[in-house]
Amino acid sequence: MTALLGALPVVCILLGGFLVGRGGRLAGSASLSAGLASIFWLAVHGRTGASGTFDGDPFSLFFGGLILVELAGAWWIGNEKEPSRRFFMAAALILAVSSRNLLWIYAGFGAFSLLTGRHRASSTPALAGLVLVAAFGGGTDLAVLAPTSVVKLGVGLFSVGMIVPWIAACRVTGFGALGSGVALVAFWIRLVSWAPELVSVWEPLGWMLAAAAITIGGLGAALAGRTPGFLSWLAISQVGFAILGVSGGAPALAYVLLHTAAATLAILLLTYVHDGETSRSTPASWILTLSLASVPPLPGFVTKLPLLSALSPASLVLSLVGTALVGIGCARLLARTTFPEPTTARLATGAAVVFALALGVFPDALFHWAALAAAGLF
Repeated sequence: MTALLGALPVVCILLGGFLVGRGGRLAGSASLSAGLASIFWLAVHGRTGASGTFDGDPFSLFFGGLILVELAGAWWIGNEKEPSRRFFMAAALILAVSSRNLLWIYAGFGAFSLLTGRHRASSTPALAGLVLVAAFGGGTDLAVLAPTSVVKLGVGLFSVGMIVPWIAACRVTGFGALGSGVALVAFWIRLVSWAPELVSVWEPLGWMLAAAAITIGGLGAALAGRTPGFLSWLAISQVGFAILGVSGGAPALAYVLLHTAAATLAILLLTYVHDGETSRSTPASWILTLSLASVPPLPGFVTKLPLLSALSPASLVLSLVGTALVGIGCARLLARTTFPEPTTARLATGAAVVFALALGVFPDALFHWAALAAAGLF
C-alpha cells in the first residue's frame, strides 16, 4: 500500500478531470489544492515507495509539483478550453515523471499522446524499445537495468518515442506544450543518471538534441511575427537549454532544475498575460519578457548565470547564441504589443511581481528544493 502513496498527486488530478466538467471552478480548485497538498505531505514524510513504483522521492515531487503549478496557472489565470482534458494531461505527465520504471513512463507519455491525438506517431518506437528492454534486460526499472548493448538500443528507441509527443505538443501554446517539455527534461535526466558511465553515448546525443532545440527554437522566436508562435518557439528553446545543462553532470543539475522552473513559469504567465498582440497587464508583460531575455536582476538571469558557469566552452557559446536570439524575439514582442491602461488585470500583474521576487530576489527556497531533488541521481 505504501508503494502507491507516491501516486496520490496523480489520483487527485485524475479525479479533478472527471469532476471539473460538472463542478466547474470549485471542483478544479479543490482537485489542484488536494494535489499540491499531497506533494507537500510526501515531501515532509520522505520516500514512501519501492524502487520503480511511485517513489515519492524529491526528484519526482519537484517535477510533479512544477507540472501542478503550471496547471494551476492555466486554471486560475488563463482561460484554457476543455479544462477536463487539461487535468487529464497533467495527470498523465505527473505519472510519467513519478517513476523510474519505463513501463509507467510509457503509460504517462502514451496517455498524453492520446489526449493530443498523436499517439500512433510516438507509440511504435517507444513500444518496440520497451519490449526489447523487458525481454533482454530482465525488467523495465532503470534502477536495476544493466546497460548492455541490446538494452541501450531499446532505451534509445524508447527515448525517440518520448520526444515525439513533445514535438507534437509544441505546435500549440499553453499547458500542453510546457508540461510535456518539463516531463521530457525529467525523463532525460533519469536517462543520463541511469548510466553516467555511458557519457560518450548520451552526451553527444543530448548535445545534438539541445543544439537543435536551442537554435531552431531561438531562430523561430526571433523571427516570429505573432505572439502564439513566439511562445511555442520559446518553449522549444528552453527545453534545449535544460537538456544542454544536463551535460554539465551532477554539479549543474540543481541549476538545471531551477532554471527549468523559472523559464516554464515565465512562459506560462506570459501566455495568459497576452491576448494575441494585446497585453492584459503592462507591468506583467515587461517583467516576464525581460526575464525571458535574461536581463538582470530578473529570474531569467539569476537562474541562468550559475548554469552557464557549469558548461563546457562549446555549450556556453551555444547557450549565449540561443539567449541572444531569444532576446531579439522578446524585443520584437514588446515592440508590437498593444498595452492597456495600467489599472487592468491586477491578478496578472500580481503573479508577475510574485514570480520576479520569488525567483529573482529570493530564489534560495526553490534552489534548496532543486538541490534536494538533484541529490543522489548521479
